[in-house]
Amino acid sequence: MKQKIITPPVPVAIDSVPDSIPQENKINEAVPALVDKNEHRLEIKSLDTVWMRISYENGKNEEALLRAGTSKIWEFRGTAKLRIGNAGGVMLNFNGKDLGSPGKAGQVLTIAFPQN
Repeated sequence: MKQKIITPPVPVAIDSVPDSIPQENKINEAVPALVDKNEHRLEIKSLDTVWMRISYENGKNEEALLRAGTSKIWEFRGTAKLRIGNAGGVMLNFNGKDLGSPGKAGQVLTIAFPQN
């Protein structure tokens, strides 16, 4: 029995983007990503192998082991404490603010977020 091969039609690009977007349909790019002041975003970029534990105000804990070149993002409400096993091996960014490296290589450090 001979199989019939069906070739799909070639897609055709259609320019559907208007030349101008009406003002009422434009997105306000100035709106911050975090609207609620109790919502936080902590981004950690690892420069070396680093162990971390984050403890939230509700008693929940999470741990992570990051290898050099990897990153981790924690989003949470309220407050949290971050324990870092190699403070010089990470770069921190909290709510869009670059905090840099919080310590020296091999230093064990605990940081509260948000900082008062």
